[in-house]
Amino acid sequence: MLRRWGLRRRLRRRWGLTLFVAAYAVALLAAVLLGLRVKEVRGAERAEPLSHEEVGYLGGGPARAAEVAVAALVSENRAKFAGDRLAAVEPAEPADSPIGTVVLSLAGHRVDDVVRTTADSDAVRRLGHALLTQGFLVTPVRRLRRAIAAVLLLFLLGALLFVHGDWTPWTVGAGLLTAAAIVGLLATPPPVLTRAGSYALWAATIGLAPVEPAELTARYGLRRPAPPEPGKPRKVVQTATFDGQTVERIDTTEASESQLPRPRRSATPQDDPPPRRVVWAAGWFAGGWLASSWLGDADFSDIGDIFDA
Repeated sequence: MLRRWGLRRRLRRRWGLTLFVAAYAVALLAAVLLGLRVKEVRGAERAEPLSHEEVGYLGGGPARAAEVAVAALVSENRAKFAGDRLAAVEPAEPADSPIGTVVLSLAGHRVDDVVRTTADSDAVRRLGHALLTQGFLVTPVRRLRRAIAAVLLLFLLGALLFVHGDWTPWTVGAGLLTAAAIVGLLATPPPVLTRAGSYALWAATIGLAPVEPAELTARYGLRRPAPPEPGKPRKVVQTATFDGQTVERIDTTEASESQLPRPRRSATPQDDPPPRRVVWAAGWFAGGWLASSWLGDADFSDIGDIFDA
């Protein structure tokens, strides 16, 4: 039916191959630029700084916010690591945040399970909803809408190429390239943060290096030592004492409580002797000074009489 309408003939006569390639290039460039531009969403700016949990949520999602709460409780001596588990410190004190309260209620479980359960809790969801309400996060519906708008023009061009119906190697290659571009643009997730959220995260992480464990975790995540491999012997570390001259190994607790050997000589540092060049120079200087004094004060009249004789 489309061929009966003469669409194929009009495309060949009115557009031509050059015009179609130019339109395709413009559509592809517009799709890429639109995908980079329209996915960004503006948000409201907030005067007060972000908390560590909010910074962790913006930088790493709900799991990062849960890790920040764990690090804060450990640094405040309200919880401690017992191997790969998280234990509460007795007497237990209430946490300062709702997320910390959820973490303390899960004491005794593995750290990974605590983080995973806390990330799915209502406290973390309320934190994310608050950031969404303040304009720092983009809703999934708006993200999907902007992703579709980014590839709409390219999709229409691909549909027009399919309707054309002239299956030449060029049209097949252009169609595959169009499909790959659409899939690539849709597979790349749009940014989760709005412009205000990105700026707030940048302002919270710029400046001096972090010092507090919660701030470190908010930026880089919770760092935990890897669990020991099963069946692998533990590495033995030998300890010894050194008094400046001798080394005494500490094999048992009794050896560490024994009296250290006394040094045979004083360990007080002494000044290094002057080098030989300095001594020789001082000798030459003193000898020359004495010789010049003797020659200046002596009377050589007798020596002249000897030569006259």
